Amino acid sequence: MTRHTACANQKDILAGEHMLLSTRHKGPGITLLAVAAVLFLLPSEIFAEIVYDSDGCAVTIRGEITQATAIELKRHLPPNKTKCEQRSLDLFRFNSPGGDIDAAIQIGRAIRDVQGTTVIPPNSECASACVVSFLGGVIRIGDGKVGLHRPYSTRLVDTTNDAQQTYEAINAKLAQYMKIMNIPERLLDVMNSVPPSYIRWFSGASINDARQLHELYVLGVDPAYSDELDSLQARKYGITKREYYNRKQKAEAICFPPPRGIKPENCFDAVLRGDL
Repeated sequence: MTRHTACANQKDILAGEHMLLSTRHKGPGITLLAVAAVLFLLPSEIFAEIVYDSDGCAVTIRGEITQATAIELKRHLPPNKTKCEQRSLDLFRFNSPGGDIDAAIQIGRAIRDVQGTTVIPPNSECASACVVSFLGGVIRIGDGKVGLHRPYSTRLVDTTNDAQQTYEAINAKLAQYMKIMNIPERLLDVMNSVPPSYIRWFSGASINDARQLHELYVLGVDPAYSDELDSLQARKYGITKREYYNRKQKAEAICFPPPRGIKPENCFDAVLRGDL
């Protein structure tokens, strides 16, 4: 189930997201029907719908993630056409209980390929497999709720050895994906510590929870992408990266709030130029 209409009720959220992103550089399957199906979802939810903003530059994914979700989303990503005139589709909001883990991985990879930003807006939830897709963002912002638990197979295993092999296969798939996304293995450890019948919730609006999500790399900026941006900025100002980091630290100390009569963005630029 997909939809291609404008998402007018997200305009205020989008405006806030663009403020947060103002410094951004523009620049074999496991399915619900397979024998070894892996679920990462809450069973009461419906299939996901994909809602594109009127300008085509942002999308909201809500509901259960399926293979159809991944196929539909990838149809609107490069090298395919998009309605977005200003830039490629690169802002992905989530409000989903999870779903098909293979589909979630495909979505996360597709988002990473376009260096997309992922967002969990206020009053939204991203749980289970949704988190896997969310990790695809090079910038990950969350004011809503994040839910973690252990993925599991829907197949009824016959022996302990069978169960062990299934567990190892699921974890190997996720570990490989997280390595590509530069996510530390401790996130998978936290997920596996929560039984499938439960969900451990974190609120991005909570200072303590947000800190834990940053430590797990669920929220924040991908380190490789951050290094790319820092290198671009250092080249822009004609300085070394070490000097750029020194000046950036200084700017963060004196520009928030900035000296009287100077706008924050102008203050930051002046410090990076070496004028302050």
